[in-house]
Amino acid sequence: MSALVCLLGLLGAWPGSRGQLDGYCFSFTWLGPVFQNTSEEPNNTLCNEVTTSPCVLPLVNSAPIYSELWHNATLRENFTCRLDRSSVCAKWINYYDKEVVNVSHICTKISVQGEGAMKEGCLTHYKGVYSTEVCACRTLSPHSPPCNYATIHTPALQLPVVLLIAVSAAFNEVLGYW
Repeated sequence: MSALVCLLGLLGAWPGSRGQLDGYCFSFTWLGPVFQNTSEEPNNTLCNEVTTSPCVLPLVNSAPIYSELWHNATLRENFTCRLDRSSVCAKWINYYDKEVVNVSHICTKISVQGEGAMKEGCLTHYKGVYSTEVCACRTLSPHSPPCNYATIHTPALQLPVVLLIAVSAAFNEVLGYW
């Protein structure tokens, strides 16, 4: 078994190695039900309204159909990012009174104060009637759909700590919401 692991690592075929097997993450912001199916095309100025999570271009004003974004080569190029060895696929879901406000998907790094790097799972932060759920995962194969697509709402874990979000080059600031 160890010979196989060593061989796969040398060939660059071990997930997370320097080879081409690092996966993809979805990378965009769905503006939420308020903008659902509006005739107006989303634009960058709407990012100002997404204040509780990263606003990731492109912006989408209809609920995403993840299978279409993945299986259509042109859409895949526009709505995904390549996962590197030290990053995760993340999904920020913002809620107001338990209703979805908006959702952002991104390739990023996430640190939890006192715990280090977040590699998988979900954490939720509450502030009055607002809450933000941050989920992290890793897609290990470029042939598998990105792992940050799921819409399942998991039971929330209340956080007594502040999340420090260290995001990729496009997002070099800590979220002001936290």
